[in-house]
Amino acid sequence: MICVNCGLCCMENCGAFMFSNEYFETKASLGLDVILPYKTVRASYVGELQVYALDVEARGRCYFYSFGEGCRLKKAKPIICLIHYCTLLAEKGGRKYVKVSVKKTNSGDLPIYRAVSDERFKEIVAQLKEKALRKAWTNGLIYEI
Repeated sequence: MICVNCGLCCMENCGAFMFSNEYFETKASLGLDVILPYKTVRASYVGELQVYALDVEARGRCYFYSFGEGCRLKKAKPIICLIHYCTLLAEKGGRKYVKVSVKKTNSGDLPIYRAVSDERFKEIVAQLKEKALRKAWTNGLIYEI
C-alpha cells in the first residue's frame, strides 16, 4: 500500500493511532517532545498495549498531517495508516495498482486491485488531492484553494 499524501484520511475525524513502539520511535527519529494522549487496551494473544491517539488536532485531524506538506511521517507511517487508510493505491514490482472493489469471503474482506498505467495512476492521485482540497475548503479547514 502506498500513501500519496492526499490528506483524505488524515484531515478530519481520522481516528488514527500509534502503538507505543511506533510512538517512541517516531518521537526519537523526529526529535519531538510532544506528549500524545494514550489509553491501555487489552488484546488477545499479546496482553495489554498502550495506544497513542493521533487525532488530537482541530476537528480530529491527525497530529502529523499538515495542509501545506501532507503527512510529516514520510518513511515510517503507523501500521494502522498502512493497513486501514492507505489501501486505495498500491505498488508491487514497479507496477501501480488501484483498488476497484472488495470481495466478501468467509475469512473477511478481500480487496481487489487492478493494474493501471503510470499516467492513469498520476491522474488518480491528482483527483484524490483535488478532492481533499475541496473537502478541506468546504469544511472550513482552509480558506483558499
